[in-house]
Amino acid sequence: MTPTFMAAIPDAQRFLALEPEDLAQIMFDDLKRLSRANRSFQPEHILGDIVGRSPGYPIGYEEDLIFAVYEAVGWLKHQGLLVEDPVQPGLVRFSRRGARLNHQPDLAEFRKARALPIELLPRELADKVHGLFVRGDHDIAVFQAFKEVEVAIRRAVERRGPPLPETCIGTDLARRAFHPDTGALSNTSLASAEREAAAHLIAGAIGHAKNPQSHRTVNLGKQDAARLIVFAGYLLDLVETRASAADIADSTDGR
Repeated sequence: MTPTFMAAIPDAQRFLALEPEDLAQIMFDDLKRLSRANRSFQPEHILGDIVGRSPGYPIGYEEDLIFAVYEAVGWLKHQGLLVEDPVQPGLVRFSRRGARLNHQPDLAEFRKARALPIELLPRELADKVHGLFVRGDHDIAVFQAFKEVEVAIRRAVERRGPPLPETCIGTDLARRAFHPDTGALSNTSLASAEREAAAHLIAGAIGHAKNPQSHRTVNLGKQDAARLIVFAGYLLDLVETRASAADIADSTDGR
């Protein structure tokens, strides 16, 4: 049977030029076909007998092609989609996670989702931004992430005392909340320079990542968006840590 990947990769040079993750994507349906025939299989069998029989795959490429197949299989293993068969050495099989993906489009969606490591995000943030990110709305996802940071700062300040004015937003809100000397969320156990740095960090992050998305289309790439969202998760944890520490200090002081 002719592999289905031949339609997308008609010759060996194009096959070898692909990155492992892209080759895995194109070969996925053929790997599934092997798995349906035998739950455990040898990955190189995906090549069938095309070498020397197909004009684009002349004799002499077989070793390189097999190596490229195993690179792609290595990527699938790293993603937890393929595993070594524990009973039959040298064979692989789809993991439980891999078994839930049936076709190339399923793997494509999986790759999009994995670009943002949601295990690094607070649950509430992941729930708000993950769907946006997977759909490709990277600008909106980043805006939403840093909006969550801003909302968390306002909420944390209100836990300690009078709310800040509604007109106090964005970088101004962050600077007032983390003001080295008067900020409700300032860590007074740190040196003044470090408290000031924290204020600059959070205000600068909001100004850099949230404000531009409010005014224009930024067209963030997937990787940059993922990095910013993970950073927003770090800032959310920082805000919550400072709010909790301030609550404990207030309780100790008898407020």
